Amino acid sequence: MSRVIGVFSGKGGVGKTTTAVNLGVALTKLGKSVILIDSNVNTPNVSLHLGMNFTPFTIQDIMENVPYISQAMYIHESGLRVIPADFSLKDRHVDISELKNHVHKLAGDADYIIMDCAPGLGTDARAAIEACSEYLIVTNPELPAVADAYKAYKAIKIINGKVLGLVVNKVNNDNYELQSGEIEDFFNEKIIGIVPEDRNVRASIQNRMPVVMHKPNSKAAKAYRKLAMHIEGAKEKTFSDILLDFLSFDRKKMNKGTAL
Repeated sequence: MSRVIGVFSGKGGVGKTTTAVNLGVALTKLGKSVILIDSNVNTPNVSLHLGMNFTPFTIQDIMENVPYISQAMYIHESGLRVIPADFSLKDRHVDISELKNHVHKLAGDADYIIMDCAPGLGTDARAAIEACSEYLIVTNPELPAVADAYKAYKAIKIINGKVLGLVVNKVNNDNYELQSGEIEDFFNEKIIGIVPEDRNVRASIQNRMPVVMHKPNSKAAKAYRKLAMHIEGAKEKTFSDILLDFLSFDRKKMNKGTAL
């Protein structure tokens, strides 16, 4: 059964889409089958982050009764499968309330279904809350961002939603920022991802490529990979782990040679 994880925030500009995209790619790089859905039908950005210029069918077409959901699914060069939203200026009034039914059609088709959800508590966001079974709350270490994220968090808790934890983006460790402990106390939830302010994130967006691919050794890329490993329950390999793997492989190779 697929894990359906919604990535939420209380406002735009906190790195929600950046988190959803990089988490999806990082999980794919861990060998997992992942579908990323842009359910933010009014202000979508997933296609821009992934450099997907031409997508004949989108999530809006699915809502408008395109027969097969697979018609709106595209494979990114990372191996991530993507259902984008239409970011053109066409005035499309779709019934987003059917989102849950369409997402359930994908159950079992992937290890993970990651949804980049609309910020705030509008119709799009509430439909996404209903469609997901697990939730990530994305914020920045400033009081207005945390306060707005808390509203989305409360809406999720009203339906007894399973919140995996908090992701705090754009962390500079400045004196004016809220500390991790303060944010955790505010939500009564654990922070499971801290992503430092990193100019490589802006550069990757400009190049329309996730930072985990564009600058894989950057601080932000490492933080997103760590988040993916936390969610997957994997352990980041230390130098000792890598050395043991090498020695084990070398020993097997020698034994095979001796057997011959």
